[in-house]
Amino acid sequence: MTYCDRMPSRRRGSLLACTGLPAAVLATVLTGCGGGQRAATPTVTTAVTAVADPASAAPGSVVDGRELARMIQSAIGPNATVTVQFSGGGPASTRSSAATGQVRMGTDFGMRMSVNRGKGSMTMLLISEGYFLSTGASVDGRTWIRLYDSTNDPVSQMLGSIMEEARHNVDIATLQSYLVLADSVVADGPSTVNGLRANKYTLKLGEKALRAQLPATMMTGLVDSEMNGASGAMTLYLDARNRPIQSVTTTNIKGQKVTGTATFSNWGGRADLTAPQPAQVLDLSSNSDVNKLSQFLDRAAG
Repeated sequence: MTYCDRMPSRRRGSLLACTGLPAAVLATVLTGCGGGQRAATPTVTTAVTAVADPASAAPGSVVDGRELARMIQSAIGPNATVTVQFSGGGPASTRSSAATGQVRMGTDFGMRMSVNRGKGSMTMLLISEGYFLSTGASVDGRTWIRLYDSTNDPVSQMLGSIMEEARHNVDIATLQSYLVLADSVVADGPSTVNGLRANKYTLKLGEKALRAQLPATMMTGLVDSEMNGASGAMTLYLDARNRPIQSVTTTNIKGQKVTGTATFSNWGGRADLTAPQPAQVLDLSSNSDVNKLSQFLDRAAG
C-alpha cells in the first residue's frame, strides 16, 4: 500500500482540485506518488554524421545535437534567468494547462510559476530553501504550504512530484538532454516566432530520449510499460545569440498525443525567487500545521 492509498479519498480529491492541473498530467505524475527527483541525464555515446556548426548549416542539414546543446549553454551562461510561459494539453477529453513565471537555470535552479486553474491560480516556488505552494487559500493568515522532504508525508510527496514535473517542462537541461539523445536534429533555416527572427531546428525523439526525461519515481509499473514504443518531435527556435525563444514538443504514447509549448523571453532579467516569510507558511514538518492542512485544502478546492 502506498502513502497515497493511506490518504483518505476525500483529501486526495481536495488536493487534486486545488492543483487544477490536467487529468492526464496528474494521472501520470501520481502513478509513482514519489518524491519527484529527476533521473540524472545519462551519458551516451552515439555516432553522429552531421554538420559540426549548427548555426551555419544549410536548411535540411542534419546537425550535431551535442554541439547545439553546447552552443545554447555558452549563450545563456551559468545560472541564467528567464521568463517562461508554458502551455500544454493532451487528448480532447482532458483540460489544457497554462503557466507563466520566472526561472533561474543551472545548478542553483529556481522556479516561480503561476498555473492557471480556471477559477484562480496556483503558484509553485521551487528554490534551495524548499518547495512552496500557494493556492490563494488562507488559514490563520498563512497562504503558503512548505512541502516536507519525508517519505512519511504523502501530501509533500504528491505535490513534490507535480512540482518536479513542472520543472521538467521549463528547465533548459531537459532541452539540452533532448538534443543529445535525439534520433536526429535538422536545421530548418531562418524563421520567425512571435514576431522575432529565429533559427529553427527540428528534433526527432525516440523512446530513449523520452524515457530519459522522466523522474525516476515515474518509471515504474504502468508508466514504464506505456513508454514502450513512445515517440515524439520538437520544434526549437533560437535567437541570433543561440538562446531559446520557443520549443514545441509533441509526444505520442500509446496513440495519445500530448503537446507542450515553452516560450522564453527576457533573458537575464530579474527573477523574484525569495522564500515567503515564515509567518505566511504552513510547514508540513510541524504537527500543529499538519492538523490545519485539511482546512487549507478545503478552502483551496473552493
